[in-house]
Amino acid sequence: MQLAAPILQVWAANASDPLISGDALDVLQALAACPKCLGPLAQHATPALAQVVTNPANQPPMLLEASLDLLAALVRPAASAVAGDGRVVAAAVAAAVLVPAAALAAASDDAGAVQSATQLLIELVGGAFVML
Repeated sequence: MQLAAPILQVWAANASDPLISGDALDVLQALAACPKCLGPLAQHATPALAQVVTNPANQPPMLLEASLDLLAALVRPAASAVAGDGRVVAAAVAAAVLVPAAALAAASDDAGAVQSATQLLIELVGGAFVML
């Protein structure tokens, strides 16, 4: 997963630039959709993304919303036909950010963060039903 680290760095450094961060997010979503890439990508990205979500007040503009969107992209394959790594990724993301994402969805003043947190929760719930 040599490609993920530099793309994640570009994405994080440019979270407030919709063109650069959007393109980087598209690449990361494409990687997440690939069953062989999902596990390593999530393993690399989830700890840093969880740190952002658990400490939202200390983040640069747009990084919180972008982190929630990327976490949702990592969980999304679990709600589809992807087995194995998709389920493991969904469980790891849920363990790392379920409570702080729910708190953001319920209490944040940032409409974008609320929308992204809600979308992540929807993806986590969808993934949970697939895992049953």
